[in-house]
Amino acid sequence: MANNNLGLNKQDIKEKNRGKLLGLIATNACNTRIELSRMTGLSKMAVSNIISNMIVSGIIAESETDPKNGQGRNPIKLCIAPTAPKIAGMFIFRGYCEAILCEMNLNIIRRERLSMDRVTPENFTNLIYSLLDTVILNETNVIGIGVASIGPIDSANGIILSPNYFYGIHNVPIVKQITDRYHLPVFFDQDNHSGALAELLFGNGRNHKDILLIGVSDGVGGGIISDYNLHSNDKGLFPEIGHVSIDYNGPKCACGNRGCLETYIRTPLVLSKLQSVTGKYYSYQQFCEIADSDANVNKIFIDAIERMSMALVNVLNILNSEIILLGYDCIYWKDQYIELLEEKINARMFSKTRLSVKVKKTYFGTDSQILGSVCNVISHIASAELLLETK
Repeated sequence: MANNNLGLNKQDIKEKNRGKLLGLIATNACNTRIELSRMTGLSKMAVSNIISNMIVSGIIAESETDPKNGQGRNPIKLCIAPTAPKIAGMFIFRGYCEAILCEMNLNIIRRERLSMDRVTPENFTNLIYSLLDTVILNETNVIGIGVASIGPIDSANGIILSPNYFYGIHNVPIVKQITDRYHLPVFFDQDNHSGALAELLFGNGRNHKDILLIGVSDGVGGGIISDYNLHSNDKGLFPEIGHVSIDYNGPKCACGNRGCLETYIRTPLVLSKLQSVTGKYYSYQQFCEIADSDANVNKIFIDAIERMSMALVNVLNILNSEIILLGYDCIYWKDQYIELLEEKINARMFSKTRLSVKVKKTYFGTDSQILGSVCNVISHIASAELLLETK
């Protein structure tokens, strides 16, 4: 195994170890010094010294755990201190934008949402400022701002490119704009990638090294975790799973290709079909709730599952992900649809004799992406790319 500390000085190593311990405590992967030592391989003395420093600095707090049965001293439980730096998050979506202020353990302090009903390319940035101003108001201890946005984006240069169905908004240098206004570190990523990160650190992606998150809404997007790492290329561009073609004679997509998955299962198209066959103008969630009792509704959802399974088999034959997490409007699907999708995928994958893929809804439901924006900052703290001041 390669030595990841090769070429680092003592201070670098200390900062990396501090970030690692803080990340484990924040995500509740470990909450005692003994657990931290076992998990990281650091000596008990090294762990104790780092933790003591973070306690003095007001980053970590400690308290006794519940009394043990029998004799012996109760271990001291570690957690994020109320005085620790806070993190702001910004989620940019088609229907709305939302800002949030959180503690490092994802405990929500404040959140604010604004509709995109009257947004224009000219006032879009002011909408972002308004939201962040509200959640950061009177908070002087903010360590950074995370941004999760619909794609395509250029994460390397901090730019929202040209998302489909996005009010003509394009080529927005969002990282520069937010940095210039708030003078804080800004960490930017695609919405579903951010959601996948939240699920990896805190949700249903825990204990899985290879994760595929799929979000179905006005578009179809994906986030990929490979060997515990987010996947994108060196230009900051991401896989567009919604634009995997499942029929080269299919309908033309907004991207210019034909038969993309998005042209069959994105929410507005499925909703239009459901309303047409039932004559009812329900929401997507309401149609999911009556699927058991209406054969026509059930048939449309089964068709969407079939088409999604075709695209996902193509993707899984390349990625070999361990688990698929379904987000956005998929969280309203009945359990039988989740089970059916899992069954179809595992029956068709090339590696089906060696790999069984689990399919679950996201742990955080529709909050995965907004919490993912905060996790964009947490991940940089845990890797010591963003340092907290200590005494």
